[in-house]
Amino acid sequence: MLYRIRTDHTTEWVNSFGKKDFALLVEHGRTADDLPWEPAERIADGDTIRLALRYGVPSRVGLVVDVGDLVPLDHRDQVLKAHADWLAARPAYRKQVERLEPIMPGGLAHHDHLDEAVDASVRETINRAHAEFLEAIESPANTTLVRHWRSLGGRVPEPIGTD
Repeated sequence: MLYRIRTDHTTEWVNSFGKKDFALLVEHGRTADDLPWEPAERIADGDTIRLALRYGVPSRVGLVVDVGDLVPLDHRDQVLKAHADWLAARPAYRKQVERLEPIMPGGLAHHDHLDEAVDASVRETINRAHAEFLEAIESPANTTLVRHWRSLGGRVPEPIGTD
């Protein structure tokens, strides 16, 4: 799947192509702009643009980036959201376990032990996801893509770090 990011931060997507297909487009005298783009819900934030400026390709209206190149950002955000959702649901779940404690003694202790294990695992996953994101975002931006983005009127998020 590809995203085409416009300078107003709106995005479009095409599901049937990836960056592995760019050579095929060139072979047929086409560019990524010739693909059947559809509006996407994703709004390109600063980190999305930073990654596109490292791993994307120019488009006549912005940048095209493969969804695989956005995995470090998306994975980190998905882990953080899933953990936040779990933390929000935890008190209600604990109340249910408290009601069952007289019938099933030890349930609360087991629940607390599982919560600690989940929290430790999530912290480890968040740290690993954040490290992968930093590794991706700290690689130098492609100066050609930065110039292209600016030539279209796009704002480059700072810090950008170019080669």
